[in-house]
Amino acid sequence: MLPAFGFAESNNGAAVETLSGILSSQGLCGLVTDAIPFPSNECLKDSIGDLFEVFDRIYAESHSRHRAQLLWVFRDSQQKGQIRIAAEGQLEVGLVLG
Repeated sequence: MLPAFGFAESNNGAAVETLSGILSSQGLCGLVTDAIPFPSNECLKDSIGDLFEVFDRIYAESHSRHRAQLLWVFRDSQQKGQIRIAAEGQLEVGLVLG
């Protein structure tokens, strides 16, 4: 299982970098990424119609305004590639997290 840590605040880069350094000193790998973009709500189209587009737009605007970051912690350095792909929204995060 692979943990990812976030903080309930935006512009948290300094806190995440500090935690990453501490974990690294303990022999763990860390990777800091931008927050994961929200997936589209298009799957709700049958029940809410085109309103899903409004939700998608609100989530996208919120994501672009808040520069929150995630710290991914892992032991196997080979996981870094999968984490980057998941953080870009190109791979299901649940698959990476296990």
